[in-house]
Formats: sequence, C-alpha cells, structure tokens
Amino acid sequence: MKALTIAIIGLALAGCTSHEATSFTPANQSADLRDDDEDGVINARDLCENTPYIAEINNDGCPQNIEKTATGKVHILFDVDSTEITAAYQSNLDEMAVFMKEYKDTKLEIQGYASKTGKSAHNLELSEQRAQNVRKALIFRGIAPNRLTIVAHGDNLKADNQYDLMDHAANRRVSGTVVGQYRDVEQEWTIFTTKDK
Repeated sequence: MKALTIAIIGLALAGCTSHEATSFTPANQSADLRDDDEDGVINARDLCENTPYIAEINNDGCPQNIEKTATGKVHILFDVDSTEITAAYQSNLDEMAVFMKEYKDTKLEIQGYASKTGKSAHNLELSEQRAQNVRKALIFRGIAPNRLTIVAHGDNLKADNQYDLMDHAANRRVSGTVVGQYRDVEQEWTIFTTKDK
C-alpha cells in the first residue's frame, strides 16, 4: 500500500513537469506612467511640467494660480518752510523701500505739496524740493531712480480752508501710493497649514 501511494505521487509529479512552461511576454506600455515632478499626476496626463512642490494642483497637474495685490503708501509731513525729512518719517520710507523691492514692477509718483502761506512761486519750489528729498531717500534705500518720478503741486490745493493752521500743517506734505500685483500658486494643505473657507 505504501509503495502504491509513492508510485501515485511520483506519477502526479511527473505529469506536472511534463507540460511545457509558458513564456511571459511583458505588455507594450505606450503611456508614460511615471510622475517626474511628483505632483500625483502621471506624465502621460500632466500638462504642466515642474509643478512647484507646495502647489495645489488640478487634474491636469497644473497649479492653481491666485492673484495678490497690496498697497504701499508714503506720507510725510514737513515743518514750516522746510524740506527736511524728520526722524519720525524714516520708518515710512523704510516700509516703502521694502514694498517696492518686493513688488519689482511698481513705480511711484511722489507728489509734493506746500501750504498756502508765502508766495506761490516759492511754494512750488518748496514742494518740488520736498518730493526730490523723498526720492533721494528712497534711492539711498536701494530703489532704482527710473522707478521714481516727482510731481510738484506747490500750494495748488483743493477744498482747503486756506487759513486754518491744521490744514496748513496737513498740506506741507509729500504723498504717494503704489499698488503691487503678483501671481502666486495656491499652496497645498499640509498638517502645518489651514485652508481658508
């Protein structure tokens, strides 16, 4: 009985090995299934190469762009018949310089004014010199001269009480506003960030 069992097992094993082994032929893959920029979209479907690592992407592997704007302002008051920028306004100039360095395509029109005291010709010259001094201060802080223009208004002011001391003080000024715009990619959510709703 034992011999018979061994014989049957031997025949079964021999039968298993007598079949020809089928050869494996790999499939011809025409689509590129790699993800070179590691954004989760395979190369075959990815329409945007080199997606920034932190970007929120759509189904085509392209980053979601968002427009950002910011406003920078310079507002400096001057003493009577003075063109000197006092220490109180140095931080305002620092902030404007930082803003213009961040928004490299912006240009600033620096507008100089004077109060309605004294002669108009002198006030025009005074307003121009005030604007020039602000321009020089920004150039000193690293802003290219071709990004800064000046306009001297003199004492040509609108809707002012010409004889009010507070108005006179407010009109001895240099002011200017610049709006910076840039495009950025919306960043992907991580455990360290929160999504705005």
